[in-house]
Amino acid sequence: MIKNQKGQILIEVLLAVVILGTALVALLYGLSNAVWAVNTVANDRTAMNLARSQMEYVQAQSFDGDFYIHYLKLPRTSLPADISPNDIRIEAFQKSDYLQLITVTVKYVGRDAVLEDYKPNHQDLNAELGGKPTYTAIFANDTAGDDETVNIKGSNWRIQGRVISKSGITLEPDKDNKVNGDVIYWDEDENGNDKYDFIGDEAEEDGWGNVNGLSLSEADLNDGYPPPISYTSYLDLGIPTFILDDADDGSSDDVVDLNLIDEVWVDPAQKTQLKPGIYYYEAQSGLDIGVIKLSGSADTGNVISGRVTFIAEGIDISGYNLILSPYTKGVLAFTYVIKEGVGGKVPFIKVTANNSILSGALYAPGGKITIGTDIDNPVNDDIFAGMLVAEEVEVYGEDSSIGF
Repeated sequence: MIKNQKGQILIEVLLAVVILGTALVALLYGLSNAVWAVNTVANDRTAMNLARSQMEYVQAQSFDGDFYIHYLKLPRTSLPADISPNDIRIEAFQKSDYLQLITVTVKYVGRDAVLEDYKPNHQDLNAELGGKPTYTAIFANDTAGDDETVNIKGSNWRIQGRVISKSGITLEPDKDNKVNGDVIYWDEDENGNDKYDFIGDEAEEDGWGNVNGLSLSEADLNDGYPPPISYTSYLDLGIPTFILDDADDGSSDDVVDLNLIDEVWVDPAQKTQLKPGIYYYEAQSGLDIGVIKLSGSADTGNVISGRVTFIAEGIDISGYNLILSPYTKGVLAFTYVIKEGVGGKVPFIKVTANNSILSGALYAPGGKITIGTDIDNPVNDDIFAGMLVAEEVEVYGEDSSIGF
């Protein structure tokens, strides 16, 4: 009996050792994974911080519009000891004459940190716009004296530049919308005289940013801040390259659909690139306003691009995957009253395109600019790399940006 008990005790000790060893291996494995996870997070953070520093360094450099785009890497002295300049890769893709997509990749400890951002060409666009600064993203002139002439609704808007209205402004709160610039509206002083005022604290409380980096003084404002651009005739933009006609697209409805006109495409069979130039249209019937229409493709692999300036009483841009930049003087679309007697209809620019990049100014003096159809039909993933100037501006969208 005693011998059997000794054998049983030995077996129990061996089982305990096996169990303890298994638990210890599991514990060490868990600790090893925890240490690896902590190190990985620290390494990823180091790489991403370096990517952000490199992106800021690229943004601080002059816009490189050469065929072979080149931006300088961070100096060796500013890098950690275990990272060399060869671990940093900078890629630039020319989206338009005024915009590049910059991708920075930092390789560190066998992993990649990737950061993307857009770099605008302020210098050339300023020159195109007569040297005036492009710090205004939205300007509503409001000669009609409406109560609200700027309405911005939707979520995750990023507006770079001033938002200025010569009447009221509606900014939808609590939707992660940000304005990097002053929000300014027209008001009356104690004597009933017109004056500008700032939306400051209330904008901050509603979740809209309002930085001072682009601030104007009240004296500048009350002296009468002018529109960012001012053209009174289409001839101010140059002689039209294409004078469109009602019959060009085979219709007679006072709308010319560029998608149906072979002559305006570099390759009429593909219809992916518009010929560069100024497109002018005036309705021949005299009963309605003339509209230039362009629709992008819903096929994600089919991008429609072009260096164009559209001039008409109405401009309608819709669809998907459009990359358009201005042909002349920084203006992409220009609409105004070409003829009188059209039933009081207002010139307009309407954009319902998604996943698109529209560079340059949308300019509708005396008219209305509408981005999106309504709150239930907003635009998505759009970049308006320029400014909106009109009598009235309505914006419905998500995950999009305006200005520079």
